[in-house]
Amino acid sequence: MIFRLFSAASLALVLLTDSTHANGKGKGKGKGHDAISDGEAFNAGQGNGNGNGNGNGNGAIFNDDAFTAEQGNGNGYGNGNGNGNGFVDDEDIDDYINYKGFGAKNDDEFVGIIVKYKDGIGRNDADKLDKNGKGRDISTRQRTAVITTKKKNFNALRNNPHIERVEYDSVVHAFPSMRGSVADGERERRLQENVPYGINMVNPEGLPQGSHPVKVCVVDTGYDNSHEDLPKLQTTDGFNPYSDGAWDVDGHGHGTHCAGTIGAIGGNGKGVTSVNPDYSKFSFFIGKGLEDDGSGFTSRVLAAVDKCAENGAKIISMSLGGGSYSIEAAEQYERHYENDGVLIIAAAGNYGNSSYGYPASYKYVMSVAAVDMNKNKAVFSQFNNQIEIAAPGVSVKSTLPGNAYASWSGT
Repeated sequence: MIFRLFSAASLALVLLTDSTHANGKGKGKGKGHDAISDGEAFNAGQGNGNGNGNGNGNGAIFNDDAFTAEQGNGNGYGNGNGNGNGFVDDEDIDDYINYKGFGAKNDDEFVGIIVKYKDGIGRNDADKLDKNGKGRDISTRQRTAVITTKKKNFNALRNNPHIERVEYDSVVHAFPSMRGSVADGERERRLQENVPYGINMVNPEGLPQGSHPVKVCVVDTGYDNSHEDLPKLQTTDGFNPYSDGAWDVDGHGHGTHCAGTIGAIGGNGKGVTSVNPDYSKFSFFIGKGLEDDGSGFTSRVLAAVDKCAENGAKIISMSLGGGSYSIEAAEQYERHYENDGVLIIAAAGNYGNSSYGYPASYKYVMSVAAVDMNKNKAVFSQFNNQIEIAAPGVSVKSTLPGNAYASWSGT
């Protein structure tokens, strides 16, 4: 899955039908799965991505641009044998992900594969195929791991009776927040506390407060734990999956900006205030799901989310996203919602169209669009039927690493 960083709007809220997320049109007949497109534009952001199906199911599957939903129009077209209305369901999406291999050029190329194993035998079999002899846990509770192995081993894993499901672990890339110009205060150094306009729009003081502090997890590029206007966290208040690097250092800035919108300290005469200015009423947990360059992997984001839930977070905020669908991600977010009582909030997207973005468009995730200071839809904000709510997202002032402050825009 290609993830891109978003910003601001989804965070101002931090204090769900199985759906098919591409409109497939095609011809086909018979029973079974839809035919899979052989179009080659799967990861392309542009192009019509039309693919030809064999029609051995109820219809031909969507085109590539509709699947990635980054710049495509969200409509899928394909050709199949016979007549019938095309559709896309979760199994089709799973098959399509597995079929494409996320850009692997040949069977001997190493790829990441997410493995959901049924038992210890399945996990051991997967580890044996990992190039380092040991996969990395995504969630021991959910029996999921990621291994790096040759693409040709995919079907062996898929057919292993001790393994429930496999899917490719794709590279994820950051989508930079839309930043204001220097004249607008891209890196502002405030000598007195500023109240961003969005705080008054959300009016957090007018909302009822719970009797116990709530733990909020931010899955992003990290957290500047030395910032003058952010709560000082303990070493146990964060997690960095699959890396020896620290979670409390943010070489990118996006994670620190998001954290500031949620919980910058109020009443200290510094920087900005936030929707939760009193740290005694909530606590942070940081999941460094993305590297300092704003990129990562689907498995890493899932591992960060799982660790958040494991550590008692009841709200998980993700201002990141992409256009591809992951069965494992959809199921994991459902489990956290149903079993752990976690509200997962994600940015709808910054593409300015009606395409679906993920994780925001999963059934058990709250999708947040952006509005400006006049409560009009932001020009960059997604708009579709998966969005539950909108929040201020244009020129939002917040914290940056190095005791700095910035006005950024995004969902």
